Order: sequence, then structure tokens, then C-alpha cells
Amino acid sequence: MMKKTFIALALASVTASTGVMAKTNVYKTDKASVDIYGSVRLIYESKESSIDGDNYVSDHLTLHDAGSRFGFKALRNLENGLYAKGQLETRLDGYDTGTRGTDNWGDFMIKRGWVGLGSSKYGEIRFGRQYTVIDSLRGASSHLTLSIVPLYLNKWGKEVTRYDYKYGKNWTFSANYNLSDARNGVTDSYDGQTCYEHYGCVDSEYVAGALYRHQGAAFNIAIGHKEMASDADNNQDGHENAIMLATSYTFENGLKLGFDAGFKHGEDSSYKGVGATATSSGSHTSYYQYDKADAFYVSPGISINLGNKENKIYGNYVYEKYDVSGSDDSLDSVKSNGVLAGISHDLEYRKIVVFFEGSYVEADQNFTGTTTDNTVKNKSINLGMRYYF
Repeated sequence: MMKKTFIALALASVTASTGVMAKTNVYKTDKASVDIYGSVRLIYESKESSIDGDNYVSDHLTLHDAGSRFGFKALRNLENGLYAKGQLETRLDGYDTGTRGTDNWGDFMIKRGWVGLGSSKYGEIRFGRQYTVIDSLRGASSHLTLSIVPLYLNKWGKEVTRYDYKYGKNWTFSANYNLSDARNGVTDSYDGQTCYEHYGCVDSEYVAGALYRHQGAAFNIAIGHKEMASDADNNQDGHENAIMLATSYTFENGLKLGFDAGFKHGEDSSYKGVGATATSSGSHTSYYQYDKADAFYVSPGISINLGNKENKIYGNYVYEKYDVSGSDDSLDSVKSNGVLAGISHDLEYRKIVVFFEGSYVEADQNFTGTTTDNTVKNKSINLGMRYYF
């Protein structure tokens, strides 16, 4: 009887046309509860990319999915102050199976699937496919779809163990360890590409971070280490060390000022850049292997409420610099400048939001030897809507 009641409530929650909520409780007892949540996210997108003025991604308009999701969260209280919890969240973008269409819809994939144990005294530990500590680092960026702030550490993984401990009212200390997405140089992530074909595939990664919240102030810092997965020929087997910082302050009137920064040192790894000419498959993406590289970025940002919390304008600027030595392709350095600006309006606060965003990033790739320096420009404009239930 209890199971039938739960199913009926879940179906009613999904099919109801009124009473939109960010999440709905569909099962509750003294010991356990289950919440259901989801959102439909669609955008019109126009983007254009060029190398020294020659377009390699033409300006065209598309209408596609932008992260629509559906999920469950479950919590069960145990004895002696312990609790168990879990989350299962699906997307329909064909990410794992390579079935994604031009509108970004595809087969079901599991974005989050984890279980965990915890207590208010000793903290919480989770196991499974989930976001990492890095997802909690938000300073300058307020974007909904576009992002120009680099990620030197991964914010999501398939085989993640994460621990969080809350100290007092303001501090949270976190750590995560990511097992490899790849075995023997090949990964089932990224539509079955090898690790070398998709920059950023790691053999293992561990991160430790601290988050501080007090009234309008927020400070986040994370330090991590990656062992990079090699390609099928074992040509890449390096490591990267990184630190990322995000801080912000929100005033009573809703004005938010933020600042992000990061530093990375890599050895025997690769940089994902843009080649001077297209490959046989039509792609301009190039992966420049190097012996050593140092990189950093800084990104100030601002968010302003327009009269009330339902209307907001936001934006941020980013500067990033890569210095490379021992590159097989003679890459010497890369300097990038980018800006992002957006405006959003909540038709119903935190339930239905429409937004308009645009970004422009320009990167100067400098080479030694006979390779000619080039300038890569990327422009994007998005108009979208999100419906949370």
C-alpha cells in the first residue's frame, strides 16, 4: 500500500499543470522522506568562432536542450544520530551513448547517482556519480548557460568519493577523490573518445577545500592534484597541481561583487587549443603536448538586482595566461581575455526564469619556430527559459 501511494504521488507530481515547485515531497514518515524535482531548460543559441578573421564555426541559430533534468532525493534517519541519503538524477542528452541530436536531446543518462552516510557530529560521506568540491566554488560568475571562467580541477565525476564536514555555523570543509574515467587509455565518457582526444581526462584526482559563509560574505578555496590518463600509445602520462579561489560579498540591496582566481602547474600533459587549419574531420581543436606549463586566471564580476530580486543583470571579465615549455608543436604561450554579460527575469521567483546572455573571448596563441602566431575569437549569444518543478 505504501509503495502504491508513493507511485501515485510521484505521477501526480509529474503530470500536475499547476503549483510549480522547485521540489515536491512525495513520501514522508518520521524516519524517511523522498523529494522529486526537475526542470526543463531550452535556449536559442548563436555562436561564431574564427582564427585570424577566418570563420571555422559559422554564425547560425539553433534551438536546443540546455541541461533539462529530473531526479529524486531520499533521506532516512537511522539510530544514534546517523542518517542515510541518496540522489538519482537523469538527463536526456545522450552524453554517455553518443546519441545526442542537433537539438541536444538523446538517450537517458545518469548525471547524479550516489548514496551516503552522515551525522551532524562527524560529517557526511558520499559514493558515486556526483559533483565535486569545485562545484561549490562560485565567486564572480552568475551565468546560467555560458561560462568563461576556466576549470583547473574537475567539478563532476563518475567514480567520486566525497566528504563534507560542517564546523560551526559558517565553515564547511570538504574533500573528494575521483577514480579514473579511463582504463588503458580509453574512456566511455565523451562519446567513447580516448583520453588524449578529449583534454582533461584524468587517471585520478584528489581535492581538498574550505568554504566560509557569513551573512553576505563568501570565501571558497580548493587545492587539488590530477594524475593525467595516458593515450592508447602511452604518449601522455603527466600530472597537474592546481589551486582555485572564489570569493564574493552580497549587500542588503542585492548587489553582489565577486572575484575568482586560479593557478595551475602541469608536467607531461597537454593544452587544448585551436590549430591553424582544420583536421580531416573538420575540427580545429588541437592538443599541444608539453613538458611543463604554468597557467593562471583572474576574474572579477558583478551582479545587480533591478528594483527587486526577480530582475537581475550580471557579468564578469576573465584574463588567463598559459606559459608552456617543451611543446612538441612549439606552443610558447596563450593569453586570453573574455567578457560575459547577461540579464534574467523570474516570471515566478525561482520557478520560471527567462534570460539573455552573451560572451566574447579572444585568445592569442604564440608559437616558436616556423608556426605562425594566431588569434582565436569566440562569440556566443543565448536566449533561454527554465521551468522548475
